[in-house]
Order: sequence, then structure tokens, then C-alpha cells
Amino acid sequence: MVKKISSIVCLLLLMIISNNSFSQSGNVKEDDVVGIWLNQEKDAKIQIYRDGDIFNGKLLWGDKNGHRASDSKDKNNPNSKLRDRILKGIVLLKNFKFKDNTWSGGTIYDPKNGKTYKCVIKKDSDVKLEIRGYVGFSWLGKTTYWMRVEE
Repeated sequence: MVKKISSIVCLLLLMIISNNSFSQSGNVKEDDVVGIWLNQEKDAKIQIYRDGDIFNGKLLWGDKNGHRASDSKDKNNPNSKLRDRILKGIVLLKNFKFKDNTWSGGTIYDPKNGKTYKCVIKKDSDVKLEIRGYVGFSWLGKTTYWMRVEE
């Protein structure tokens, strides 16, 4: 019985590892993440840019209600001094570095709840990014997908 369970667990792990390997493009380049992206909910547009060897992303438009108004405020920010700042233009993605076909080591700020999460970005295809925000361990998180927008 223990051998069967061990075999099943090993098989599942191999399937997960294989699936992750196939889902990423084999030819990922460092600047593939640079550009303008529409989040999965289609209520925010984010520009990811390079600053030296660091990648960041700023909010071009969006708020928790999906409005494109340029005067939406960061009212959910835990820092009361920042609640009056305009969301448009704030840096949501900070300090990502490219390594092993992923952009990691950075954080993502969610203005919808005012929380900042560790984050990993993977290229799903030429027009799609996999964004995984998490607390502590990456398996304790949420994955969302962003689509590339023509500039």
C-alpha cells in the first residue's frame, strides 16, 4: 500500500514538473516581459519596463470598479498617507530579475485590497504572462494571466 502511494506521488510530481516545462516557451528572452499588458479581469492596463537589470511595472489605468478614470485613488493602501495618491502611474510590480526563464524576486501590489505579495512572472506564450502572487511559499498563492496589448 505504501509503495503504491509513493509511486502515485512520484508520478504526480513528474507530471507537474513536465507540465511546467512544456508550458513555458523554450526560447524565453529577458525582455519578453517588456510591454503593455491587460490583466485577466480587463480592469487594468500595466506597462512593464526595464531599469538596468530590474523589471518594474506601472499602472496605466484601472481601479477596482474597472473605471478608466485618471483620478482613482489608492484608498485601500494600509499606509494612510498614501490613500490620497492617484493610482494611475503607481508602480505595482517592483524589483524583478530574470533568471531561469522567469522573472522573480519582486513584489506585486494589489490596489484592490491594499496588499503587497511576493510574485513570480512566467511567459506562457508570446502574448500571455502567468503572474503568481503569493505569501510565504509560491504554492500559497493565486495565478492570473495577463494578455499583451499592442501599443
